[in-house]
Amino acid sequence: EEIEFTNEAYVVHRKCKRESLSDDIQNKAYEMDIDLEDKDLERIVARVEHGLDNNEGLWESYWLTIEDVLEEI
Repeated sequence: EEIEFTNEAYVVHRKCKRESLSDDIQNKAYEMDIDLEDKDLERIVARVEHGLDNNEGLWESYWLTIEDVLEEI
């Protein structure tokens, strides 16, 4: 089934992705006994997103995984 990826759909996708990342950050902070109550969580999310977007190792793993799967089929 083809889904049209409208601007509204992109906004919803980005919001869901940020909420998931925020949850992950909060859970990891809890595991590390770090109190985020006085911290700007939106800024933390933005910094983590930026770090992930610019993480060459992550993107190398991404493309290698795609290559591995394509080679298997």
